Amino acid sequence: MGRRFINIVTVLCSVCLLSSCASTTRFTGRPGISPENLREDLATVLQAADLDQASVGIKVVSLRSGITLFENEADRLFVPASNTKLLTAVGALKALGSEYRFVTSLFLDKGFAVSGDTLLSNIYLKGSGDPEFRTEDLESLAAELDRFNIRYIKGDVVADESNFDEVRLGSGWMWDDVQYDYSAQISALTLNRNCVTVTVVPGETAGAAVRVSLEPPTSYMTVDVQAVTVPENLPDSLRIPLRVLRRWRKHSNVIEVTGQYSIEADTLHAIRTVEDPALYTATVLHDLLNKAGIQVTGSVRKDATPSTGIEIAAHQSDTLPSAVAFVLKDSDNLGAELLVKAIGAHTTGTPGTARSGLQAMRKIMSATSLDTLQYRQVDGSGLSTYNLISPTQITDLLRFAYQDSSLHSPFLDGLPIAGIDGSLHNRMPSLTAARSLVAKTGTMSGVSCLSGFVSPESYEPLAFSIMMNNYIGSSRAARRAQDEICRILAAYSRQANLVGR
Repeated sequence: MGRRFINIVTVLCSVCLLSSCASTTRFTGRPGISPENLREDLATVLQAADLDQASVGIKVVSLRSGITLFENEADRLFVPASNTKLLTAVGALKALGSEYRFVTSLFLDKGFAVSGDTLLSNIYLKGSGDPEFRTEDLESLAAELDRFNIRYIKGDVVADESNFDEVRLGSGWMWDDVQYDYSAQISALTLNRNCVTVTVVPGETAGAAVRVSLEPPTSYMTVDVQAVTVPENLPDSLRIPLRVLRRWRKHSNVIEVTGQYSIEADTLHAIRTVEDPALYTATVLHDLLNKAGIQVTGSVRKDATPSTGIEIAAHQSDTLPSAVAFVLKDSDNLGAELLVKAIGAHTTGTPGTARSGLQAMRKIMSATSLDTLQYRQVDGSGLSTYNLISPTQITDLLRFAYQDSSLHSPFLDGLPIAGIDGSLHNRMPSLTAARSLVAKTGTMSGVSCLSGFVSPESYEPLAFSIMMNNYIGSSRAARRAQDEICRILAAYSRQANLVGR
């Protein structure tokens, strides 16, 4: 960028300064951190950043006055990566409401009977897309069968994912990412983020096979262990790297562990996705029943629960802000996709689809002053490179969420806090004490974004969006520049707060 970049920034800053002079609002930063100095400082950061080949868009807005404090290429479209989740969170909170809960239910056939120690019925497990449904929740549902004092179930375990369609991946997702946890398959019947954790430890002696276990332990997955334990002093040039892969090309639920592992190595944990999550969930239920001493004589299969089915147990999730925080803080892709399909099911009926959810979200976004024809959202998570949006549109969304009473607390509380939690827990520790920055990260190959709020509960709260695209290699330089920009914004806001009070 060099001097050409500084000239562009200077022109933009002049425009911003004229607009602020025309306003009746007067900024109150102390000398040295005035709006003019703020713009100079931010321009200097960008000039010094090692991002000459990258596209960089930034917008910083005062939430108190609405005035733009700084902008660069703010109306250009960028790939937002996980900044897309900001739209998904706002859409879910507005469409579903903060009191919304996901329900996972256990049903029996209408004419079920108990004969001695045998239950005569199929068991139906019906999901509604709970992003936080875990093995312990499934165990609680299975425990409800204890009331029948049975040892056998003469029937099938039936997985019901009819609340959503069966499109497993988002539009534009990378085909070779499907075995990794950030690209888990989408289903209304979801368990453990539709993944298993593979634990690998060395064998007891050199030459022995490594030891592998799964969490949850389930018959749904098969483990093919080919890896062997090797002495600690084996030269690196002779080592074969340890690999833990799912046979995803064959749509298989076989976990392959190959290569070599040092006898002194620490325990390795690898998270891998499952194929067909609804069957996975129902199979884990089948396994839990067997573990509890209840033998199921039938098979595990998928089907819809009969309309006459009798609900015998239900697990309710926490209210929606919990799922929103899970999606935003942990940047959980599956959770974001489940929210979109839940919006679709809630607004247009089942099965919920990505299309129906995104259509409902566009109607909501039109109320935020976003021109829905000027950005593109094709999934809920931002895993797709088809998504395009500008920093101006992101800051407009943030301002809407900040000012809307139904959104303010659940949305801001759900964002990662710099230096404390989520995807920002290791970033900007100097801002930790004041909890002065909450923001959403967005990272993929050649993309690094950060959008959120500085001092959101203060006298001079700011909304910002930093979007960096089209660089090669590590995102380290992009993150350094983002962090420095945020420290400057926090210092400006703090000084404005002192004068404002």
